[in-house]
Amino acid sequence: VDDNTNMVAGLVHDALYQLIREGEMDASYRKIADELLRDICIKNGMCKLRAWIWFLDVRMFAGSAAKCDVI
Repeated sequence: VDDNTNMVAGLVHDALYQLIREGEMDASYRKIADELLRDICIKNGMCKLRAWIWFLDVRMFAGSAAKCDVI
């Protein structure tokens, strides 16, 4: 569910993943992008438990979204 606590975090996270996919950032920054998602969510008022669940979800399931598209 998107709300005011995760909209900015999702935008930043998606932009960082796009940079990784396009080869503009090294894939080693993926964890930092995921941590930033969690931290921005908390800063914007999301419950810490929910933010950690989001963090764990992207750590476990979003790896393919950061796969490099560069041929």
